[in-house]
Amino acid sequence: MTKVNHLTITFAALIVLLMAGVATADSRIAHIQKNSVIRIGTRPSAAPFSHVDMNGVFQGFSVDIGKLIATRLSSSLGVKITPEFLPVNAQNRFEKVISGEVDIVCGLTTMTWDREKSVDFSLPIFVDGTRILVRRSGRSNSLDNLRGKVIGVVANTTTVQIVAKSVPGVVIKEYPRLDDAIEDFDNGELYGVANIGVFLAAARAKMGGALTMELIPSSYSLTTEIIGCVLPPDDSAFRDQINKILFDSFKGIKNYLGAYSEIYFQWFGVESDIRFPMTDAHKDLLNASKVWLE
Repeated sequence: MTKVNHLTITFAALIVLLMAGVATADSRIAHIQKNSVIRIGTRPSAAPFSHVDMNGVFQGFSVDIGKLIATRLSSSLGVKITPEFLPVNAQNRFEKVISGEVDIVCGLTTMTWDREKSVDFSLPIFVDGTRILVRRSGRSNSLDNLRGKVIGVVANTTTVQIVAKSVPGVVIKEYPRLDDAIEDFDNGELYGVANIGVFLAAARAKMGGALTMELIPSSYSLTTEIIGCVLPPDDSAFRDQINKILFDSFKGIKNYLGAYSEIYFQWFGVESDIRFPMTDAHKDLLNASKVWLE
């Protein structure tokens, strides 16, 4: 089975997950329309997905996805909806959605069946995989060389289990934020840091490590992680609104066109600070979201 076919089958299974919610009378849509605001949970230090700039303003790929959602909701609801970006982290992102403190969290959250027990997810907004950032050495770096080495990971994320399973014998050190792990790595206190590849590539660029640091494995990821927006449970009316907006933004993606592609290449294209090409698997998975409408 090819990787693309595997992803397509995985997406079909996720569609079942996404359609499991039941509409309620207390949909977030009514609250958003009444207050003309959608509250979007966003990590303040997860560049290039999201970060707070020197003026205290949220910037990043997922921030622009949030702005797109607000703009499209304005059209569908007939009232201008303003996006309000509120800080969340890996530890509290789900609870803030469940409690109603935020309406949605768009960022680095892997869609899993276990998490779906307490929250819903949107259609995928990104596809990547777990890799490990290490320093280049005289010998070839490989997973086998990591036995006994200390690798930093963000606590309460799927990365903890992925690294433990994929690299037997590695010593895992958990951190509340990726930035904390990167800082210790930069100071020589960690052998490596594990996270989604695009985040590690951004961190490497920030540290000026293009020639001295590398991502391993070099030609593949430890896992394929499908990333979606976190939505409140049992609110199919809100979920369907969000999914329709995302589906419309994916149109044209096979030819690198459309609203989603425009946002993607702004942050990850050849003229961006970090170049992270959109893979065929990424395009095919998002294009397969048409299954949601069938």
